[in-house]
Amino acid sequence: MILQSVVVKAVTLRQFLRNRWNFSSRLMKELAAEKKVFVDGRSRRMDYLLKENSLVTVDLGWEKNTYEAFSREIDVLYEDEGLMILNKDPLFSVHPVGGHRKDTVLNAIVYYQQRHRQNYKIRFAHRLDRDTSGALIVAKNKWMHEEISRQFRQDGVLKEYLALCHNSFSGSFVVEGKIGLSEDGIHREFRDDGKESCTQVFTLASTDERTLFKAVPQTGRTHQIRVHLASKGYPIVGDALYGVKDRAPRQMLHCHRLQFRHPLTGEIQSVQAPLKQDFLDEMEVCRLL
Repeated sequence: MILQSVVVKAVTLRQFLRNRWNFSSRLMKELAAEKKVFVDGRSRRMDYLLKENSLVTVDLGWEKNTYEAFSREIDVLYEDEGLMILNKDPLFSVHPVGGHRKDTVLNAIVYYQQRHRQNYKIRFAHRLDRDTSGALIVAKNKWMHEEISRQFRQDGVLKEYLALCHNSFSGSFVVEGKIGLSEDGIHREFRDDGKESCTQVFTLASTDERTLFKAVPQTGRTHQIRVHLASKGYPIVGDALYGVKDRAPRQMLHCHRLQFRHPLTGEIQSVQAPLKQDFLDEMEVCRLL
């Protein structure tokens, strides 16, 4: 991806990059080392003093993929030169880990790159559990990753999840509290040394035994929605870690909607990820369809 902008005030190149695109010091150092910043077509140092009406060009595409491809289709909801948003399948690990080293979302994106003649280092702006399906943002360069990740850290991204849960409820509630890792090193739980968390929860549909909730996390703690819903007596269907083991093949949690400010255009970007078939099948079994 190429960024370009005309200089309107005489400042150093470093100041211009920070003011115009909010570049971090680390990113500018890497760009300088790679000689990927140009002023009127010539590579310049970061302390170079710019003149009015000069054209600054930044090439952000120097980092390339180093992972193997995995032949599996991905569900692309949106794509442009700087990012891609997927509707992640359930039971599909995002990163190579444990017993899944080459059959992950990352490897499937490499397969997509090859078929579309693309080559960039793959960076995920956030995480989804292996079981969880839904919207997942992929940044195509370091600057895009920094900008979107910053919005996630500063709670500037609207996140809406759909959760199919045990037991019946009508209405809405808010769950707050400090969440941290339990002594077993696996579960998350409410504890004094944890980090603050907050989730707004709204009923969308319910029967005598099941409820479909919309969960809107205001913070981004690991397992936050799962812990919060279970704490109120509404464990997610299929979530054996925080609920009960049932027939569902995975936890019925889906990232349904993401809304953020696009770093390149400055406009609000909103995307919705349709429910996956296994989630719809479970809703039908529960008579919620």
